[in-house]
Amino acid sequence: MIKRFSGFTILLIIVSATVTFADWRNNLTEAINDGFVNLAESDARSMVVNQEKIETIAKTIPSSEFLLREIRKRDYEQPQNTGSLQSFKMKGTDGVERPWLLYTPESYWSRKATPLIIALHGAVSRKEITDDPKGWAKNSSWLKLAQNNGWFAIFPYVQAGATWWDEVGMTNIRRQLQLVKHHFNIDDDRVYMVGFSDGASAGFLHAMIKPDNYAAIVALCGHMGVGSLDGDLPTYAPNMANTPIYAVTTNKDGLYPTTIMGPTIDMAIAAGANIFYRQLKGTHSFDFAATELPLIADFLLRHPRNPFPAKIYWETANSDFGRCRWLEITRVLPVKAAQWHKDHNQILVSKRITIGFMPDSSKDNLRVESVLENTYAEKVGLKAGDLITRAAGLKIASLDDFDAAKNSVKRGDRFDMNVMRFGKSVELKGTLPPEDLFYLFKRSQPSAAVKAVQSGNIIKLEGSRVGTFKILVFAEQFNLEKNIEIYYNGKLVFNDQVSPDIEFILENYMQNRDKKMIPVNEIKIKLNG
Repeated sequence: MIKRFSGFTILLIIVSATVTFADWRNNLTEAINDGFVNLAESDARSMVVNQEKIETIAKTIPSSEFLLREIRKRDYEQPQNTGSLQSFKMKGTDGVERPWLLYTPESYWSRKATPLIIALHGAVSRKEITDDPKGWAKNSSWLKLAQNNGWFAIFPYVQAGATWWDEVGMTNIRRQLQLVKHHFNIDDDRVYMVGFSDGASAGFLHAMIKPDNYAAIVALCGHMGVGSLDGDLPTYAPNMANTPIYAVTTNKDGLYPTTIMGPTIDMAIAAGANIFYRQLKGTHSFDFAATELPLIADFLLRHPRNPFPAKIYWETANSDFGRCRWLEITRVLPVKAAQWHKDHNQILVSKRITIGFMPDSSKDNLRVESVLENTYAEKVGLKAGDLITRAAGLKIASLDDFDAAKNSVKRGDRFDMNVMRFGKSVELKGTLPPEDLFYLFKRSQPSAAVKAVQSGNIIKLEGSRVGTFKILVFAEQFNLEKNIEIYYNGKLVFNDQVSPDIEFILENYMQNRDKKMIPVNEIKIKLNG
C-alpha cells in the first residue's frame, strides 16, 4: 500500500528535518569553539575543556558517525593575510606572556589540509627572550623551508623557567599548535617538529615522551639526553621507533660534536630508534642549510604520520607520558622487569667547560648580565654587572674571545678571570671541575614497557612492570560490530564489543584538535599485581 502525503505535509517534514540538522550543527560548532580564543588573545591557561557543556551538547548529537563526519568536514575561514609572518603573544601556565609567531603560506586555501612545522630555537637557558623574535624568524632557515614548500610554520619562544623540557614551555607548544589547528585547515598527518641545538634536543625529547602530534622530527646539532638531564624527564631510546627523525651532527661543534653525539645516536638506532643520521663538517651553526634543506623537505614529505601503526613499542616511568598512538601505560608496578626489558643507555664523559653566566647581549664588550646558580662562575665569585677583561691569561673583549679562552684549557685546569667591578680590577681565581662520568638518560625510578601488535580486532601485548593500561579505540582501526580481543602476556584480558561514546569523542577532539586521530572510546585494563 502506497501512502500519499499532501504537499503541505511533505513541506513540514522537510522544514522540520532542516531545522533539526541546523541545530545539530550549531551545537557542534558551539562545542568546537568552546574554550578557545583568537590568535591575538591566546592564553594557555584558558584553553580547557568544559566537561559540563560537553555532556549537554553530546545529548543533542544524533550519532557518532554524524559527529566524526561533521568534525572532519568543518569549514575554515579563508584569511586575508596569506604569505605573511604574524606576531602574537600567549600567556603561559605560569602567567607570563611570551611571543610566538605564525607563518601562513601564500598558497593556503582553507578547503585544503596544509602541512605545518613547529620550529624550535636554541639557547633556552637565557633569562630574556630575544629582543627581536620576528627578526629571528624572518632570517630563520626554517621559514625558508616553510615558504619553499607552502607550509605553515609556528615559531614558539621560551626562556629560563619556561624551556622546551618543562611544563610551561611544553604546554605553550601544544596550545599554539591546537590554536592554529582550530583556526586553519592543518593536515594532522603532516605536522613536523624541527629544531637546532636546544630545539633539536627538544625534538629528540618529544619523540620519546609525547610523539602523537608529529609525523617526523628534524634534530640538527642537538643532544638527545638534555630533556632527561636538564628537565628530569623519563626518556627511553626505543621509543624513537615510533617517529622518524632526521638527525645531523658536525665534526667541529663546540657543544655537541660528532665524536660525542655519534655514539649516542648509534646506540639509539641499535635499540630500535628510527633515525636517519648524517655526519657533516662544520661548527655549532646552521651553515649547511642551503644544501640540507632540500634533503630535509624530501625526508619530511616521505614521512607522513601513521595514526594507527600495527606495532608499537612504548616505555615510561611516568603516566603523564604513557601514551603513544592507540596505547597508553597508566601504572607502573614495583616488580622485577621482564628479561627482554633492557635499559638502553650510555655512559658519557663530561669534558665540556661551562662557566655559568649569561652575557649582556646589548653590550659590545663582555659584561655579565646574570650568574647561574651552582656553577663555576658562582663558586669563584663572578657577579652580575662585572666586565670580564681577562680569562685564562688571554685578553677578553668579546664573547668570541672568552670562547677562545675556554678552548685553551681543559677540565681540571686553572681558569682565573679578571673583571672590572665598580671601576676596580678584581681577580677571580679557581680550578675547573675535573672530568666526570654520567648517564645519557637519568634513571631515578623504574619503568614499564609494552610491545604491542594489532591485527584486525586482535591486540597482543607483551609487557613488563605494567599495572594498568588503556587501548584507545578508533573507528578506522577496528570493526566495531565485532568483539575486540586483547591478550596480555598470552592471557586473554578483554573480549567484548566497544560502542562509540559521543562525549568521549567530543572531549578528545576539543583537547587535541586532531581530525585524523579521534578515538571513539577506550578500553581500560587492570592487571593483577
